[in-house]
Amino acid sequence: MQNHNGPCSLLAICNVLLLRGAITLPGPSNRTSISFSSLLTLLADYLVHQQLQPHQLHSALSTIPITQTGLDLNPSFASIDGFRPTSHSASSSSSSSSSSSTVHGLDLFTAVGIPLVHGWIADSQDSDTWDVIVGKCGDYDKAVELVVTGEELLTKQLENPHLELNQEEQDLLREALLVRKFLDSTSTQLSYPGLFQLATGLTTDSLVALLRNSHLSVLYRRPLLPVNLPTPAPPPLPPPPDQTDPDYDHATALEVHAVSQQLMAAEHACTDPEELLDDPRLPKLFTLVTDLAFLNEPQIVWESLEDVEGGLSEFYDWKLTPSRLKNSASNQTSHPNPTPNQFNQSTHSTGPPRSNTDTDLNLAHQLQEEEYERVRRSEQPPAHQPNIPSGGGIPAPPPPRPCTDPAQYNHCYRFSSNQEEEEGLRDRVVSSQPQRVFWARRM
Repeated sequence: MQNHNGPCSLLAICNVLLLRGAITLPGPSNRTSISFSSLLTLLADYLVHQQLQPHQLHSALSTIPITQTGLDLNPSFASIDGFRPTSHSASSSSSSSSSSSTVHGLDLFTAVGIPLVHGWIADSQDSDTWDVIVGKCGDYDKAVELVVTGEELLTKQLENPHLELNQEEQDLLREALLVRKFLDSTSTQLSYPGLFQLATGLTTDSLVALLRNSHLSVLYRRPLLPVNLPTPAPPPLPPPPDQTDPDYDHATALEVHAVSQQLMAAEHACTDPEELLDDPRLPKLFTLVTDLAFLNEPQIVWESLEDVEGGLSEFYDWKLTPSRLKNSASNQTSHPNPTPNQFNQSTHSTGPPRSNTDTDLNLAHQLQEEEYERVRRSEQPPAHQPNIPSGGGIPAPPPPRPCTDPAQYNHCYRFSSNQEEEEGLRDRVVSSQPQRVFWARRM
């Protein structure tokens, strides 16, 4: 767990190594805390035993103490694994006689063999923004420099309204506004193009370090989980020969049946392998929960990463099965950190929140009752019109029968339930304290 603004980069590295089984925590297995100096010693000892070049080892060991205050990382907006040396590192390397003396965070992640990724990717479909963000700026540092330059031009123009900018300055101001818009719209340092690249570009069953919200965390890309497609049933056998039908040929019917079986088997074999290997109903990405607020929540281990805003995120235990906070009813008023479902309900009220079957069913019944009341009111004649005498006119149809079967109410109101049956699906990631195998479930 991380307390306040702790060394998230060091924790991310150590957690990945622990989950891989590359290191083990010293002392008893039930220890509840570890000091920063102990983690430094543990990581330094791991690096010394790796087959690194002398300059790589020196750079990595020199970077470890910096993790207490944070690493200076400069993501590139073109790819999820794109990072560039910061402006400070670049100037240091240019003034030094050897580039190997440059110390920055990339050296440490390279030395420990942990991929460093981010999801801050520009949208290639937006050509204007892409040309400026990727083509001209390329990375975060240069994007900020362009924004600062644009703000200086704008301030100068506001101070002197009669000042006219030349064409180059106008283009620069326009580009700065595009960059500012992109940075504001992706303030969490995660975009949907980046989220898509993370889900499709990372190696399956892998652990990486994710930069998001100026915070480094452990990101897990689950393994491919097969889709349990039903095996197609063979066509029925042809009926026995009918002696009364002179045109019936039983031998020909048997041949047609055999050909039908072959065609069905061939069609089933030609199914896209990706559809069979990866179940789209289960989230692909999970981040390790390390916030101190969840210290007393042993069932909260992973959080799914399914959208940029976090409204679709859910908590999972170490088996990758959905989990909830303890005493969730009381935590709604007392717990300082809401569950992802609670966050979804409070910030995304335009759509139905995720809930269990009972909750959705009750809501469906409530909406039906409201609909009945609306229909009843609309069928009442206005006060200025005479009443229809009994026996005259067309009687109103009875109200529709309420949906009482949970399996049927989806068709009434298009509500969906995300609580599906758990199925045995393999996962080979092993935890460190104690050694245990993760299991995933189908959503």
